[in-house]
Amino acid sequence: MISDYSVVFGENLSQFRASRKMTTQAFSSTCDLSTYTIQNYELGRRIPNFRTFIKICNAYQVSPNLLLNGLYSAPNELSDLDTLNQVVSSLPEKEQMFLLGLLNFVLDSMVQTKPNLKGASFGTRLKLLRIASGLDVAEFSQQCFVAQSTLRGIESDQHDPSLPLLLAMCMRLNTTPEYLVAPALNKVSYSDSRYQYLRPEQFKTLVAIAMYLNNRK
Repeated sequence: MISDYSVVFGENLSQFRASRKMTTQAFSSTCDLSTYTIQNYELGRRIPNFRTFIKICNAYQVSPNLLLNGLYSAPNELSDLDTLNQVVSSLPEKEQMFLLGLLNFVLDSMVQTKPNLKGASFGTRLKLLRIASGLDVAEFSQQCFVAQSTLRGIESDQHDPSLPLLLAMCMRLNTTPEYLVAPALNKVSYSDSRYQYLRPEQFKTLVAIAMYLNNRK
C-alpha cells in the first residue's frame, strides 16, 4: 500500500515540477531538499514525511490536493462548493447578488461559531473535526487503522501523521488534504479563505440555503 502512495505522489510531483519548467536540481533547491531526495520521490521509491510534504507545498504555494491527486475521493468540501457555485450561477444577476450577500453574512457567523477552527493548530483542528463527526478516539483510530495513543499524540501536536494516515483521516472526515492541513499552509487555494474555517456540515448548510432560495424563484 505504501508503494502505491509513493508512486502516485511521485507522478504528481514530477508533473508539477515539469509544469514549472524546472530541473530537479532547481526544484529541490527551492524546497531546501537534496536533488537525490526529489528524484527518489518522483521515482516512487520514497514518500515524504508530513513536515517535508508541507515544506514542498509552502515552497511553491501548491495545494496538497494537487500533489495527492488520485489518493483521495469525493464527497468532500469541494463537492459542496461546486454545487454552491452552480446554484449561484444559475440565478439571475439580481438574485445572485441577494444570495451572495446573504451567504456572506451566514459565512461570517459560521466562522465565529465556537469552538472556533480559526487559529487552531493542525492537531486541535483534527480533534474538533473528529468530535463534530460524532466519533470518539477509539472509533476514529479504528477506522483510520492507527493506535489510539498515536491519534492522541497527533491531536495534541506531539506527533505528525504519515501521508497515508492523513489520507485515511480525510476519507473518514469527507474532506480534502488541503482542508485538513490548512493550519500548516502559508496559503490556501479556496476562492474565499473563510472556507477553511468551516466544519464539513456547515458547507452543506450553505448549499441548503442556496438551493432553498433557488427553489423559491
